[in-house]
Amino acid sequence: CTMRRLAPLLLSLTLALTLAASGCGGPTEVLDPVSIGEPFELGVGEAVVVRDRQLTLAFVLVLEDSRCPTDSLILCVWAGRVRLRLASAPLSGDQALHEIHLGDEPSVIPLGDLRLELLEVLPAARLERIPDRDYRARFVLTVAP
Repeated sequence: CTMRRLAPLLLSLTLALTLAASGCGGPTEVLDPVSIGEPFELGVGEAVVVRDRQLTLAFVLVLEDSRCPTDSLILCVWAGRVRLRLASAPLSGDQALHEIHLGDEPSVIPLGDLRLELLEVLPAARLERIPDRDYRARFVLTVAP
C-alpha cells in the first residue's frame, strides 16, 4: 500500500530530474493528480500525475507564439498559432517529448490508450513578449476511441 502511494511521487521526481538534466527547463513543480476526462491546467515547469495510469505529464516550454495580439489595432489575416513542448513519462518506460499546438487545426497527442488535447493557452497574445513563466495551458485527457 505504501509503494502504491509512493509510485506517483517517485515517477514525478524521476521526470523532474530528467528534465533538469536534459536542459529542457528549470525545476519541475508537481501538482495534484488529474483525472481522465477532467480539464486541468499547467504552467511552464509544472507537472501532473494521471490518476490510475502511472503517467506523468509536464509542460516544458513554449516553442512559438505567433497568435494575433489582442492589444493591437493591427488587423490579422491569420490567427496564428501557439506551439508547446510537453514531456510524458510512464512509470515503466522512457521519457518522451511531444509538441502540441493550437492554431489552424488543434493537435492531439496519443499516449498509449489516451489522447491529450490542448484546449486553451493563456494569456492571450499581446504585442509585448510574454515571459514563459506567465503561460498557462488547459488540457484534457480522454480515452482513445
